[in-house]
Amino acid sequence: MGAVWILLVLASSANGGEEEAEKAVVTAKNAFEYRDFEAVLTALEPWVHPPRIVSPKLMLEARRLMGVSLHVLGQIPPAKEEFAQLLLLDPRHQLDPVVIPPQVISTFEEVRAEMKETLNRVLAERGEKPLEENTGPTKVELRVVPSAAIAFIPFGGSQFALDQPALGTALGLGQVAGLGLNLFGLITAYNEAQKPTYEKGGGFDQGVYDRGLWLSVAGLVLWAGSYAVSGVLAYLEVNAQQAAASVP
Repeated sequence: MGAVWILLVLASSANGGEEEAEKAVVTAKNAFEYRDFEAVLTALEPWVHPPRIVSPKLMLEARRLMGVSLHVLGQIPPAKEEFAQLLLLDPRHQLDPVVIPPQVISTFEEVRAEMKETLNRVLAERGEKPLEENTGPTKVELRVVPSAAIAFIPFGGSQFALDQPALGTALGLGQVAGLGLNLFGLITAYNEAQKPTYEKGGGFDQGVYDRGLWLSVAGLVLWAGSYAVSGVLAYLEVNAQQAAASVP
């Protein structure tokens, strides 16, 4: 009975430790996104040296964050060591060229090439095919991110520039409808105002005049609302694309 109790305590301790490790990796991810690479190392160092993370997937992520952070901070040899340990976990792992600087990816691939025989043995033990021959340098995808100034383009033009035609059409039609309603209301009120106050068969009608003014205001609100939504969504999308394409 005592042995069972000890095993339960150990299992509970291990689960708690893994939960703390996961929290540390999440903290490191957040710091990485804000380019606080020193904070990444502070969060992960106690869990990686010595290795205290049980989950291979979690350890792989920790090694990746530490390796890239060390490289960006100019600590190349320790970064290579982290990359080497990462590749032992996943010999085919690829760094994302959209968010990782080309020089970091170059170092990572250099480590893979240096470890090729070792990595192929790891793959063979797992019953997997060996690494393919490197036929050339790693291709880095270059993406052109538009300026936030496109958020001011009216009639859904911002969304069309961001390759969002459906949204652009909806917001553009909203702005066109708003301007049309505004113009119709103004014309209605103006025409009614030109009529004499008293006239047989029909003169100035206060109700028609007021409805024209309200239609004009409603149209202006519809146009302004559609334009504002278009601008805000475009601005947020451009910021998101810039963050994704920026160099950490």
